[in-house]
Formats: sequence, C-alpha cells, structure tokens
Amino acid sequence: MQDSRSSTKAKISYDWSQTSDVVLLIFRASKVVKSSSDIEIDKSSIDVSLSRPDCPDYVMSSRLPGEVNTRGSSYTFHSDRVEIRLVKATPGEEWRLPDRSSTKKDWEKIASTIPDQNKGSIDHMLQSIYENADEDTRRAMNKSMQESNGTVLSTDWAKVGSGRVESYKSTES
Repeated sequence: MQDSRSSTKAKISYDWSQTSDVVLLIFRASKVVKSSSDIEIDKSSIDVSLSRPDCPDYVMSSRLPGEVNTRGSSYTFHSDRVEIRLVKATPGEEWRLPDRSSTKKDWEKIASTIPDQNKGSIDHMLQSIYENADEDTRRAMNKSMQESNGTVLSTDWAKVGSGRVESYKSTES
C-alpha cells in the first residue's frame, strides 16, 4: 500500500460494539465518496452501499437481530471510516452479531461481466469462479458445500479451513 491507488483498493471490513442502548458499526474504508454512497436503516434491517474511486462498490444488506429506533439512529462519514450508530428499540437487549465481515459480493454484477451465452446463469457464474480460482478458494468452496450439506458456499479458506462448516438453518418459520 504505497500509493493512493493501491490503498484505495484495500478491502472494506467492519467491526461492531454495543452498549445496552446502542450498536456501533465501524466500516474501515478510506476515500469513501459520500455523495454516491447510501446507507438505509430500517427498523429490522440495514443496507449499506459505499462508493470509492477506482473500486467496485461495497454492498452489505443485513437483517438485524433486534429492532432499531430509526429516528435516533445515524451515520457519519470520516476520512478513514464510516460509523453507523443504531439505537436499539428495546434498551438492554443483547444483540448477537458476527465478529467481522468481509466485502459482500454483488454476484449479479460479477455474472454480467462473464462473456458467454449463459452469462445470466448462476450455475455458470459459480463454475467460472471455481475454474478461475486459486487452490485455496477451490478448497474452501468444496469444503463449505460438503460440510454444510450444500447450504453454505464460501471462498475464504482462512475461515473455512480452521473448523467445521455448519449447515445453514433459517431462523424464519
């Protein structure tokens, strides 16, 4: 990360912390273009789209583990990060959130760049990702699908290689 182009292309990650009243999400990213970025906070979900020069947009959409007071919630853009302050609708409620997140891929956008007659096909897109991937990515894809009985697909060997991949179980009935 010696020049501004390479530092701009650094991955965006986020961390979180919580008190009894607030959940704070901190997205670590420099050079986020505020005017072309969008953050939408609903009572039970959050949509984040962060735009940076010369980089694909970072997109995250997530259901929240609890409800949010949207009027009290806010976000702030800084030179090296974006902070999102979510005010819990039920103070004292403990939220279970993941420790870290990696960039969520816009698979539709990726699929549209694959030149082929089946370019709109999800199967074709996944085959292309697998064929063009390095050995660790292939290993992660195979292991995650096998151990989760086909319910989880990961390309991150650092996560998948360190333990068992559990089957995805929907929390909705």
